[in-house]
Parts: sequence; C-alpha cells; structure tokens
Amino acid sequence: MSDITAELARISAATQSPTLRLLRTKRAPFVLTVFREVFDQSAKSVKADRVHVRVDAFLAEAREGGYDVPQGDGRSLCTAWMNARWINRVHDDDNDEAYELTSAALGAQRVVESLTADRALLSESRLTMIVDGVRRLAGEANPDRDARITALDKEIAALTAERNRLQAGGELHRAGDGRMLEGYLNMRDLLGQLPRDFRRVEESLDAMRRDLIKQFRAEDRPKGEVLEEYLNRSAQLSQETEEGRAFEGALAILNDRELLRAFQDDLATILDHPFAGEVRAEDARVFRRSTDVLRRGLRDVQHTRTRLHRVLGEHITSHDSAQDREVTRLLAALHDELSVWMDTARVRDTVPALWEQPGRLDVDHVKENFHSPAHDRPVARLDPDAGEAPEGPDFADVRLQGGPLTAEVRAALAEGLADGAATIGEAFNTLPADLSRPVELFGLMQMTADLGRDDDTETVRTHRPDGTPQTFAIPRITADASALHAEEDA
Repeated sequence: MSDITAELARISAATQSPTLRLLRTKRAPFVLTVFREVFDQSAKSVKADRVHVRVDAFLAEAREGGYDVPQGDGRSLCTAWMNARWINRVHDDDNDEAYELTSAALGAQRVVESLTADRALLSESRLTMIVDGVRRLAGEANPDRDARITALDKEIAALTAERNRLQAGGELHRAGDGRMLEGYLNMRDLLGQLPRDFRRVEESLDAMRRDLIKQFRAEDRPKGEVLEEYLNRSAQLSQETEEGRAFEGALAILNDRELLRAFQDDLATILDHPFAGEVRAEDARVFRRSTDVLRRGLRDVQHTRTRLHRVLGEHITSHDSAQDREVTRLLAALHDELSVWMDTARVRDTVPALWEQPGRLDVDHVKENFHSPAHDRPVARLDPDAGEAPEGPDFADVRLQGGPLTAEVRAALAEGLADGAATIGEAFNTLPADLSRPVELFGLMQMTADLGRDDDTETVRTHRPDGTPQTFAIPRITADASALHAEEDA
C-alpha cells in the first residue's frame, strides 16, 4: 500500500468516528448545546429522568426561538444519541439509570470550544511553554553527562542571580494582565482535555472487558492464555495510549499530597491576579477546582478497572463451557435450517412445532392435603377483668419526657434574676428539678440568643427525669428580669 492510499484509509476511518459524525450532523448546534448545559464538569453522570425532562424543556424553548430542532421527545433523542455513541447509559451511586458523555462527545465539545475561542492560538505564553517543555525533554534525553551538568549549572546560576537581585531589594516584576490571561487560557485548555482522556481510558477498559468475555465464550483459546493477555494489556494500557499517560500523570500527582497542595495553591494564586476580573465567575470556579477533575477522573477509572476485575472473576467461576458450546451448536443448527427453509418458504408459511410428552416422574408420594386457615383455632381472648393490666402513666411523668418547658423556665429565670442572681446560669441553678432537665438548656439557648454573652463559660446543674444529676458548661450570659420579659414580648 502506498503512502497516499494508507493516509486516505486512515483519514477515511477517522471521518467515520462518532466525533466527526456529531460535528457533521445537521442538528449539531442543538445537540452540543444540550450536552454542554446538561452535563457539566461537577458530575460525571446525570440521572436519566432528569436528562429527559431537561431535553424536553430545551426542545420547547428552541422551537419557540425559531431554531431547527430534532423530532421526538427527550427519551427518544437520548436513545438515538446512545446508538450514535455520543452518550452511555450507566448506573449511578444510587443504582438509578443515568447518562454520561462518551469521549467522542467530549472531543466534539473541545473542537467547538477551540473554534469559538475569542483569542489567537499563537501567543508568547504558549510558545514559551512549548520551548520550555522541549528543552526539559531534550535534557532528559541527552546521554551526555557533562552536557546535562552544564545545563543544570546554567539554570542554577540564573536562579541564584535572580534570588540575589530580589534579596538585595531589586524590583519585583509582576506579569501583566495580558500575559496572565494568555497563560490562564493555555492552562485551561490543557486541563479541559483531561475529562476526555479519562473517559477514553474507561472506554478502553470496557472494550477490553467485552473482548475478553467474547474470547472466553469462543472456547478456541485456553483460559490461561486469555487471562495472561488481559494482565499484559491491563499493565500496558496506561503507557501505550495518550489518555493512559494522562491517567498515570494524574495518579502521580494525587499520590503526592505536597505536590497536590502546592498545585491547589498555585491555582488560587493565578486567580488572585488582577487579570481574573476579566474571567467569568463560572470559568474561574471550574479552574479553581481543577484538582476535583483529577480526583474524579482517577476514581472513575479505578472504579471501571475494579468492575472489570469483578466481572471477569464472576464469569470465570460461573461460566459453564460445555453448556455454552451445546447451546451455540443448537442455535447454529437452527440458523442453518432456517436459511434453507427461507429459500422456498412463502408468505404466511408455518412450521409445525414438535411436542414431546414429559416422562413419568419417579415420586413415591405426593401430598394431597394442604393447609387451610379455616382449620386453625383463634387464640383465646384475654380476660379484661384479670386485674393484671398496669396502671396508666401519669400526665406529669409523660410531660417530663418531652421537650423544653420554655414558658415555665422563662418565668422561673426571671424570678431568680429578680431575687439577685447575676447571670442566667446562676438563676438556672436555682430552678427545681422538674424545670432543670438537660433538655431545658435547648430552650434556654433559644430564649437568650439575642442577649449579650461573654467569652467565659459557667457550669449549670441539671436533673434528668429519673433524678440523676448532670452538669454542663454554657456561655456566661449577664441579664436581668426585664430582658427576659422583653424577649417574651418579642
């Protein structure tokens, strides 16, 4: 195959990908708008019922605005989008049906965002990032020890000179708004690619699961050989693909708490610059919470990998090879016979079904009499005059088990303050046992919420309904009887 034909084959296959099919479809603006509004970065999946309702609302609103929208309702459109491999149906943490975007849909969103970005792709910040990255990568690839030492010496000398200049009182050069905005946009683009990369890792694991189960069922390879292939592919998945390397990078960051904390602090420092006033509040919130994207992507990939291990383990332990082979041969024979019959069959032709009489069961005895509720005798009624019934509870005892007696406690506290108590705590300690229960402290805090409090605390004595004493520390509240009466009037 020549270079041009190989390139044509590669590009032809790419144009048939779900990403480009989504971008080429007539209703792509509506579909991408729905995806952007329904599936935000704060959650990986959205409950199916909620998606259906929101899509119905978007359809009605777009029709009123005069836009060309697809036919059907939210449920039918979601089914069509699943068949097009733009969304997947999954189960969320509550085991409810939910939808999530595929990597193809996330890739289409990235393409549209890059086309609608109100900035030039070529900038000093982007070129500096590229040059620095190439220099760092070339230094790691250079096998010359002396050359690497020389490069490190130059970097150390430059950093030392800058440190000495700042330590001597030199001017602190702060990046301008334009440069910071360009750097922020570059970082946002790179961070925005991570959800798609994580999703592609999950889809690779799902594809591996389906392929391995298919090989298990085919029975043309030993199970040990299939398991060895799974282990090799699982180990190499994170290194052989671009999205896998992104996953490994996120794993390295999340395992280094100091690095992750410094990364979070750097994000906050960038947004503390004056240029952030030009950034939308929603974009700034997403940028500041970039570490959440890393954590969520890592958790989702690990969950998918765990599910892959569990499904394969259950399939290996419960898979009956002999039975599956027998069913496969039977279905293949039926398919062959059906193909022969269809060559000569006419409309409404039927095939008589063959009925077989079941064999005689080898059972010694079959039960003839079954339980009848009519044969049971009811339980004898209790004698109401037996004299064994306990006495009913006293109303006062029942009330002591209830909530705070706010009105009575307020009146008793006011009386205690009028008799010379200096604080609410001192007045509370003069209350009788039925008004100094622990639950009365909740009502006490509510009725004194607007009164002045000191930083000190004081101890109050309470009595449980059974008479057991218990002490608590409450804020020291200085008040008089008139203040409590004023609270009651309010």
